Amino acid sequence: MTRLVPGAALFVLASLLGSPPRAQAPLPPVAVPTDATTAYRFDLARYYFASPEEEVAERAQLRAQVAALSAAAQRLTSSPAALLEALGLADSVRMASKRHTIYLYLRTQLDTLDEASAQSRSALEAELDAATSVVRNGLLKLDDAELEAWTRTLPALETYRFAIASERRMRTCTLPADQEAIVSQLAPIIDGWPVALYQRLIARTDFGVLRIPTGELRVLRDREAINALPAAALRAEGIRLLWAGYAQHRDLYAVSLAGAVRSRNGLARVRGYRDAPDEAYQRAYLSAAEVRTLLDRVRPAAEVYNSFQRVGAAIAREPRRAPPAGGGTQLRFTVGQAAEVIRSALAPLGSEEYARELATLLDPASGRVDVAGGPNRAGGGGSTGYPGIPSAVYLEIFGESYDDLSRLAHESGHAVENQLVHLHEVPAVYARGASYLSEAYAQFTELVVANALYEKAPSARVKRYYLAQFLSRAMEVFHGAQGADLEQSIYDAVEGGDGNLGADDLDTLTSRVDAAYAIDGETALERRARWITARLLYEDPLYLFNYMYSGLLSLKLFESYQRDPAAFGARYVALLASGYRATPTAAVRQAFGIDLEDPHLLDDATAFLKSRLESYAAPLPGP
Repeated sequence: MTRLVPGAALFVLASLLGSPPRAQAPLPPVAVPTDATTAYRFDLARYYFASPEEEVAERAQLRAQVAALSAAAQRLTSSPAALLEALGLADSVRMASKRHTIYLYLRTQLDTLDEASAQSRSALEAELDAATSVVRNGLLKLDDAELEAWTRTLPALETYRFAIASERRMRTCTLPADQEAIVSQLAPIIDGWPVALYQRLIARTDFGVLRIPTGELRVLRDREAINALPAAALRAEGIRLLWAGYAQHRDLYAVSLAGAVRSRNGLARVRGYRDAPDEAYQRAYLSAAEVRTLLDRVRPAAEVYNSFQRVGAAIAREPRRAPPAGGGTQLRFTVGQAAEVIRSALAPLGSEEYARELATLLDPASGRVDVAGGPNRAGGGGSTGYPGIPSAVYLEIFGESYDDLSRLAHESGHAVENQLVHLHEVPAVYARGASYLSEAYAQFTELVVANALYEKAPSARVKRYYLAQFLSRAMEVFHGAQGADLEQSIYDAVEGGDGNLGADDLDTLTSRVDAAYAIDGETALERRARWITARLLYEDPLYLFNYMYSGLLSLKLFESYQRDPAAFGARYVALLASGYRATPTAAVRQAFGIDLEDPHLLDDATAFLKSRLESYAAPLPGP
């Protein structure tokens, strides 16, 4: 999943990083392909259904499989064979269901106003949840001694040992099957309207156009192109128009966000959790106390992030230098160039399988990447995939900036992981796990790409530009903490008040949280409304904390990779291809010897960042 860059970075990243004007910054030579961005479109008919009508027709078959699972789940406590049958059926049903729900998800990404697909997806997921809850309840009825005896009798059950243990650890927050069925049916109704309202507000807002010497740019759709304009006055006008657009419905955005918080908290409490954050953290093998403790440690450590911003701001004020002789290609990438840069940068991982799957994915003929742009597309981007379903990458648009390249690298990292899980026939129950592991893999991909461009840069000025890009992504622990801090604070505020936070309340709360993570809070007053642009608060609530943890892990992965790329690559691909068959701590320790519970992880991360920051702050040589 693409990280939504917080705060002012939405529109001032280029100046913050001190990037030179696009017309003055040559790139290392890359081959220019003949493909166009519009060639990168999904071929949904090839991988999913020939038509929406066919998908609807095949739901009857899916529902028959769900019914069979429900029946098998009723018998799973009767014998080892019955347990194995129910677990195998659950895997099959998950795979069949994902073919439908991923298809419907991609349709809504391509058109956020396709509410029929969104509602159908929610309904199908609720039906699956109700059926699998019967399996979960059955597992809770078996005691540990009985499970051990059954596994000895039927060794095939060993495959599901960790899955069973994972379900049983949540026993205090698992409802009886009949109650879970009711909650699953109500959840889409209770929980679905905030994001629908949010997307509808974005779609109906006229953000206007920015007139530039060569034509017009649409403020929302072309916001990254506006960010890259060399004229400060034009960038400032783009910022003004962007926030003026969001301000048109700020009261309704607040209704949507507060509603999402109340809905999530209510559903979590029904299941026995203290609140929605408690549920989200527990499912990630964390506790609310652990997350809050790390936030408390990261907040003061964010001074290194603030130092990065100050250095970037100072660099941005430097007089512009003339381009080197024979300047060459500019700091822009077609999507084909970006694909080539990503493939080349990741080649040192040393895995033929990884390289092959990455190349296949990024070939526009695959029909698995869609960056073509268009009206009413979902913002940001994401990756999909599951056992039995080839992976795919969606981006709202590819604007040819470095951010677009890095976003494509991030989502491609997710997609290759998903594809390896698919190709290695990982049981569906292990296809997903703690999201901060998967995010760390994707962020690691971004770091490798930025570092490769940094090392190959043809001049000191371009080298500094790519070091800035590397550092921006290496600061993920602070980006993630900033988002997690804001989200946790919003949930705390709703919990501690009457639940009706208004837009002004959210402005004040955001400003207070961001004071630890940003240097321009007093000068960029529009930052107070960052809660509106943080789409994940609405579209994927309680996901942001993952980026804080993944930021720490991605840096440790990068350090391990730098020591021995080939050896790292073999272990890395093996870890990705195995799925999520162990706790995050056990999986990473076994693969790389990294201890996620080590209290010095944050200290190591800040030391690494300070070292690279010194290089970034060093004056450029020459006149």
